[in-house]
Amino acid sequence: MKSTPENDEKMENMDKITTLKELAELCGVSRQAVSAALNLSPGNNTRISREKAEYIRKLAKKYHFTPNRTAQKLRARRHDAYGLVVSNLCRIALPTLVVLLDELKKRDKLLVVDSISTQPPFSRFLKEQCVDAILSFDEPPSDMLALIEKAGYPLILVNSNIQREKNCLVYNEAGALRLAARHLLEHGRRHIGLIQQGIEHYSGQARIDTYRQLVSEGVLAGEYVLQPSTPIFDEELESFLTRHPSIDALILGSTDPVVVYRVLAKLGRTIPADVAIVRFAWPGQEYRLQPASTTLEINQNVLGATIADLLEQAASGKQPTTVTLDYYLAVRDSSR
Repeated sequence: MKSTPENDEKMENMDKITTLKELAELCGVSRQAVSAALNLSPGNNTRISREKAEYIRKLAKKYHFTPNRTAQKLRARRHDAYGLVVSNLCRIALPTLVVLLDELKKRDKLLVVDSISTQPPFSRFLKEQCVDAILSFDEPPSDMLALIEKAGYPLILVNSNIQREKNCLVYNEAGALRLAARHLLEHGRRHIGLIQQGIEHYSGQARIDTYRQLVSEGVLAGEYVLQPSTPIFDEELESFLTRHPSIDALILGSTDPVVVYRVLAKLGRTIPADVAIVRFAWPGQEYRLQPASTTLEINQNVLGATIADLLEQAASGKQPTTVTLDYYLAVRDSSR
């Protein structure tokens, strides 16, 4: 906008600029130059001097110019949203979901949830192209994986049986099992058993393999492994403990701890005097049992931030290296 009495008066009476065009006219430059000065379009190659850029930013601030974020996203082909596909939302621990949502909110990102259907396109994300990356705690069907790859969507897999060198987050199950065993050994326990229900998921097999490795290394006094065939396994556990009366500690994998507490009480074996307990668990579950159970947990804040980082990197075109998160041990009355 040229400096004329008429334009100067207009500038004095101007309270706020609402469009890129108005700001460009006010500065006497092109809209591309304004966009470059305010870094609104990452792919903009327009070159302007530092002095001119400072001048544009100064006027933008003076006249309260706020860029149209929707237009920016359209130009950049970004949605600032990630898609979470799940077969069953109950498979995701509530603390994990809450922390992840909070972390994405800090970054001004949305998380859109959709269920995995049995027919193509499997998810609305693939049909509507409304997200920048897809997140899954499941094992998406192979047909769905092929469509995701064909559509060019980055896919981040968390704690899934599908494990790759890139774009995955897994938990250090072997390290956790060793951590639990070391804690129990330091508290004088020698005959440590493992109860692990199900080995379909990589975590179950990793725990059993590590336990048996500790036995072969001579770290543990003997091998006491129970793999219950049903969720309610009172009879199996009672028989197991009766056959192995020397067991003085139990590590509980994907197992209902209520059953273990109930059977030990029935057999007259107290926790932790007779049998110490350490279990894999999510935060919030530890105090529903008495005595409160010592747990192996994943730090939820670290988990949420790591998932958000992976999604952000993937959405920007990078292929983040797979991350392995360690468990920490929260010691409570069941193993003291």
